[in-house]
Amino acid sequence: MTARRSTLASIEAPNSGLPMPSSAVKSTKDMSSNNAAGASMPPTLNHRSSRQSLAPARQSMAPSKDNNNNAAMDIDSRATPGASTHRMSQSRQSMAPGASMNARNSVAPSSNAVAGPSSAATPNNSRRSFNGRQSLAPGAFTLPTSMALGGPSSKPAPNIDPRPLRSREYINEMKARVHEFAELTGFSHAGYRGYSSLDSPTQALFLGLFRHVFTNAIDPNYVFSLDAKKPEEEVMTILQEYKYPAIGDVTKMLLGSASSQQYWPKTLGILDWMVSLSHSAHHVPPGPLSREEKQREHLAALTRAHAAAVTAVHTASRATTSQAEMEALQQRVEDASADLREAEHGDEASDADRAFFPFMWKCYERFWQGEDQFPDEISKLEDFFESKNASVKKEVERLEAEKRSLEAELNEMESVDSPLAKAQSDSETLRGDLKKFTKYRDDILVPKVNKTKVTISRLEESREEAQLELEKLRSQHATLSAQVSSQEMTSEEFDRLSSERATLTAEKDRLEAEIKEAENGRYEVELANSNLQQRLEERLKTFNPLGARVGLFPIKVRRSDGAPGDEYLDEIDLLLGQSGLLHPGLDLKVDLRNRIAELRRKVDVEQRRAIEEKVERQERYDEVCERLHALKEQEDEVKGRLDVAKEAIDEIQRLTDDETRGFNEDQLAKERKLHAVQQAGHKQLQAAEARLVELRAHQKHLVQLVQESLEGYKDELCAAVEECVGLKNRVGESVEEVAGRLGVEVVREGEAEAHEGGGEEEQE
Repeated sequence: MTARRSTLASIEAPNSGLPMPSSAVKSTKDMSSNNAAGASMPPTLNHRSSRQSLAPARQSMAPSKDNNNNAAMDIDSRATPGASTHRMSQSRQSMAPGASMNARNSVAPSSNAVAGPSSAATPNNSRRSFNGRQSLAPGAFTLPTSMALGGPSSKPAPNIDPRPLRSREYINEMKARVHEFAELTGFSHAGYRGYSSLDSPTQALFLGLFRHVFTNAIDPNYVFSLDAKKPEEEVMTILQEYKYPAIGDVTKMLLGSASSQQYWPKTLGILDWMVSLSHSAHHVPPGPLSREEKQREHLAALTRAHAAAVTAVHTASRATTSQAEMEALQQRVEDASADLREAEHGDEASDADRAFFPFMWKCYERFWQGEDQFPDEISKLEDFFESKNASVKKEVERLEAEKRSLEAELNEMESVDSPLAKAQSDSETLRGDLKKFTKYRDDILVPKVNKTKVTISRLEESREEAQLELEKLRSQHATLSAQVSSQEMTSEEFDRLSSERATLTAEKDRLEAEIKEAENGRYEVELANSNLQQRLEERLKTFNPLGARVGLFPIKVRRSDGAPGDEYLDEIDLLLGQSGLLHPGLDLKVDLRNRIAELRRKVDVEQRRAIEEKVERQERYDEVCERLHALKEQEDEVKGRLDVAKEAIDEIQRLTDDETRGFNEDQLAKERKLHAVQQAGHKQLQAAEARLVELRAHQKHLVQLVQESLEGYKDELCAAVEECVGLKNRVGESVEEVAGRLGVEVVREGEAEAHEGGGEEEQE
């Protein structure tokens, strides 16, 4: 117990607006001689880390660890909001022995700081150490000025709301903001009909709106009291705890009649203030814990995007995809990889922040809960650095393995032949092919072209000779015709000449037809020969690569000159020679049949070996899949047992922590109650008597106000009744006047009833 800190909260200040009687005021001397503490129990909280809370940080008043049992507790019994102005400049001396030697400076945040995600929202939170440091937390300076200075009580100046709450335009703006927030957060309540309900709400609707807005905008962990007898006191306490700027304008009467037209603008201003705080809180950057969670989510999203891009590339490679689409998918994979590397690099650069910021945050929270040792946080920090060192070690091992693989690849590349040598060999082969084609051009194509030119020139000369012979024959024919015409002949000679001429003409036509037919046959033979040569060249172009693949070249044939011995033919030698035929010693069918049969045998052997190897590998693959499936099942089973064990350990740890915490809190509460009963009995009695006097005076004042209000309501009611009677008479007179003008008989209500009664008596 001596190593624990006792944490007490100050007594709640009185909420009454009446002045405090002088008999109830204790002097500073009397207060210092009777230091008593009344522990105000905080409301039950449900700590859920759903989002950052705006609750003020819980402050502790820890006594000295050297002598905790003998430390006195200085707690104010009454306080006013203006008392802290004087107390801020004074330092309360600790009553614990050795306080000046064991004083410890605090780094507690100021009272207006936003608390961390696990801070408890307790009324009048304060942490005041008995080691000589004065706390600056809310509610730490609760003595009124009169009690600190020993003078009479003086009420501080109220906080006046500077907003134009009576302006119709500003009221509409506040209603719009509150209605928008209620709709966005899903508010529902009996009698709530949207924007129109904010014109004249009920008291229950205001309380429902306050609880909903406070829970969703300020502190989602706060649990309201289940006792609905005095909800305005809880609302007043919350406004005081959260330092509502216009707290001087807020009273219990205002909160108890929040729906009245007189008080509704001020209560609407309270709701609008909380909504404005919520809007401002969205602009506050997240703490280190939230930043770490967002960083993990960002890395997970980038990893999923990279995996999706890689999957898309694999799918596109198996399907029919254009080159442009494939390049776009590859660019997408590269971009995702670059983003992931950049995020991982930034994550590695912020490892120190990710490790130390949450560590300091949680240690500071536990420090304000009264703990000086943080073994859990230190263990988590050590685990973090151990995991970090393990990851760095794995990365180093991966880089070393990559280095070894690169060295092996380099050695392998150095051991094989250089690509330059292969390229030079290909170049020599191409140069040899070029020489062969040059030889083919010079030895075959050029002589053939020269022969064709010689033939053409000879045919041209023959044509010219034939042309000269034809001209000579024509001139001879003309001479003979002239001689024949000049000679005299008998009819028998003319007939003989005519018959000879006809015979010669027929012979000439026959010879011309034979010449033409011979020319046509020669053209067709040349065309067929050209086609056969072209088809042969095409077949040789197909045959040469196949022959080179099966190892046919060079072909061993007999010598063409008839000399003894053999010669070898390459692909270029298979083209047509000068004689228009293949090599005389070449027989492609006989030479190729053996080579093709041998190639088929080799292919069959290789195919059989490949099939056997495929079957063997398939069997090994099936065995590996079965072993992998069994290992996965074992892994799942072990994981399940591990999760169950972890849950059991966590549950046991949680129960142990709860029991320990409950036991410690119970012990501290019992000690506080014991000290409070022993030291503050007479002071509480005097305070109760003073409070009773106040309440009786307040009751008398309220009874008088109620009586005056009832008398005023009675007078107004009588005047309203008289006005209604006069109005009824005027209406009846007007109706009679209109009926008289129209000639219609008007029966008054009393006369009609009398007439109906008379008719009933006659019937009886």
